[in-house]
Amino acid sequence: MVAGWDKMIPAWFTRLDPRWQTPTRSIAVIVLLAIGMGLLATYGTGAQEAFQVINSVANVGYGIYYLMLFAIPLLIGDRFGVRAGLWLKIAAFSGLVVTLLAMGFLVVPIVDVVSKWLFAAKVAGTALILNLAGMAIYWGGTRRPAR
Repeated sequence: MVAGWDKMIPAWFTRLDPRWQTPTRSIAVIVLLAIGMGLLATYGTGAQEAFQVINSVANVGYGIYYLMLFAIPLLIGDRFGVRAGLWLKIAAFSGLVVTLLAMGFLVVPIVDVVSKWLFAAKVAGTALILNLAGMAIYWGGTRRPAR
């Protein structure tokens, strides 16, 4: 819905229910996408593997945001007018390394799976596709002329 407000996606997503004032269209799309992703994650797997795939993809998503958070003091912190001190840079570097390590462990299954490589491909591929879709929506919305 917020992406619709920012004109990154069609205004159809921003319409509210007349009675309850809830974004029913946005909610419906998110629910359908979640069901679709859940079905894809469970295709040809057992319940434990499906849960771990979904959980790992979600955690990789969080990891990407944390990597960006830790990169700010290291790479672009000076742009905000305050220079990061040594201790902040050490802490940010430590957080970056730990997050990368944790993300690496997320592609390793902890339950019995048919193929460890297929599991890793599902986690990495799904996380990549979701982030590429998000970037495409963002870039598509920022490149449109102002109305």
